[in-house]
Amino acid sequence: MSWSVSYRKYFDIDFSFSEFYSDFYDLLKDKLDLARFNRKDDELIISYEKNGLPITVKIYCVLQEDSYLFQVRFDSSTSYKDSKKARKYFFDFIELVNVNSPKLFDKAKNENIKLNNSFFSANIRLVKYNPFYKYILKHIQTDSKEMFSINLKENNMKIKISPHKLVVQNATKDELEEVLSNYVPISRIG
Repeated sequence: MSWSVSYRKYFDIDFSFSEFYSDFYDLLKDKLDLARFNRKDDELIISYEKNGLPITVKIYCVLQEDSYLFQVRFDSSTSYKDSKKARKYFFDFIELVNVNSPKLFDKAKNENIKLNNSFFSANIRLVKYNPFYKYILKHIQTDSKEMFSINLKENNMKIKISPHKLVVQNATKDELEEVLSNYVPISRIG
């Protein structure tokens, strides 16, 4: 299965990606067995392995009008069982980012505005199975190759379940942790 989770936050306009890069590298080299740590302009690519699980993290920094949009994308190809470990590694990594980022602030809370960009999101692709989260569709034998999807909304979080794919957007940390903890891959029902 392919497992991709992202995290977005806003930084003050005086945020320095160069300073972040330097400090973050020093922090990570002590905590992780880094296979790759590359920087290009406002992008950082980190590859490492944790307990046999290969992980790639991409960190982007995009200048907005009065702040920087800072996005961390955490990718791994893993089994369903190991995806539960990947979830923990993702949230541990985000904690390292937050600890290393004193200028980090939540623009939505500080300015009481709604942002179009999600704070946490996930994209899970399953090759052989279909995801199950709270709702289940019975298999319908049909000659046509019709595609189906279910769109759910809980608070501001949006969930889309389709064949071999589960997408979560606009989630808080707690909401995303619940989805990633409770989804189940299934092969066929009925």
